[in-house]
Amino acid sequence: MKKILITSFILCSFFGLSQQNSNIFTKDNTTYSESTTEQDVMVEPGNPGDPVPIDNYIPPLMVISILLIIYSSKKIKKID
Repeated sequence: MKKILITSFILCSFFGLSQQNSNIFTKDNTTYSESTTEQDVMVEPGNPGDPVPIDNYIPPLMVISILLIIYSSKKIKKID
């Protein structure tokens, strides 16, 4: 019962905070459009970033996770 009460208080606080208007884009942005010459210049997109290093290790991580699951399940069966 105590966990349900704490969970409901946390959810109510999240719902209350979500009703606040903290969007920075709702304000008037007239100060940023001072010069039209800067807006006319076309900006090229940047180069893509480096490849994510974890992509190379996904298969070994999957194998290690499966081995850990098997090890922990055998350990639990051994205790019972």
